[in-house]
Amino acid sequence: MKRLLGFILLFASPSFSYAQSPEMVAFFEKADYSSIVDYCQSNSLSSSKDLVMAGYAHYVLNMEQKGLDYLDLARVKGYKGDDLHLYRGLCLRYLNRLDEAELALNTFLTKEPGHVVAQYELGMIAYFRQDLPKAASIFKELASMAPPHPGALYMRGHVAHVRGNFEEALVLLYAAAKVLPDAHPFHARAWLDVGSIELGLMQRPEKAADAFEKAIPAISEIQQVHKALRANYGADRDHRGADFFRQLQELKAENRVQSEWFDKEYLEIAQFNDF
Repeated sequence: MKRLLGFILLFASPSFSYAQSPEMVAFFEKADYSSIVDYCQSNSLSSSKDLVMAGYAHYVLNMEQKGLDYLDLARVKGYKGDDLHLYRGLCLRYLNRLDEAELALNTFLTKEPGHVVAQYELGMIAYFRQDLPKAASIFKELASMAPPHPGALYMRGHVAHVRGNFEEALVLLYAAAKVLPDAHPFHARAWLDVGSIELGLMQRPEKAADAFEKAIPAISEIQQVHKALRANYGADRDHRGADFFRQLQELKAENRVQSEWFDKEYLEIAQFNDF
């Protein structure tokens, strides 16, 4: 599942001055994006607003290029809503067309200053460009908001981890893990980063094992790993973290991990870490 960017729930106010299909509007208002995709497959879209909703729905369902195609067609048809720039920026970011994504998101922010989703994505663009000071600054600002942006809470600690500021990273990641709801994917990610630092850098395997214990239950697809660890090691928790990473790498290599926790965003983030 994408992007929990469940912290991407929308955001820009739709422009309803454009003619549109009642079915598309109903699906969009219910966030029924699969039905929008199905509708697009069996119906021709003539309204530019329908094209925009189709573009966003395809983005949510990990079909960014198709989503971008719909959005660009809406632009050709004269759609002028500000949300077009946001949706294009999101599609382009996940297509790794970072320069174009940055331009679209900044264009949107001139219309909607302070929009947290757009700001967060600019932080991610800085992160993937390895401009870590800029990314850290953006995530710090978003994490300090009331309420804080959940992705920024995690990414602030993760960026500190990547920059080698391990003590700072631990403080931020422990804080993020305690604030984020257990069901939120960044909750598990924070504990996994904590475990990585505690095990490999701080040499505190017991604390690492505690962190891994908190991360693993959130990932339904690798419950078998958790069970295997218990069966193989019993109470010998010191080895559990290292073996978890080994089996995790194997699952990722075999493309067997499909949970939302291992969406494209996580795999992108993971390239900068030891796991």
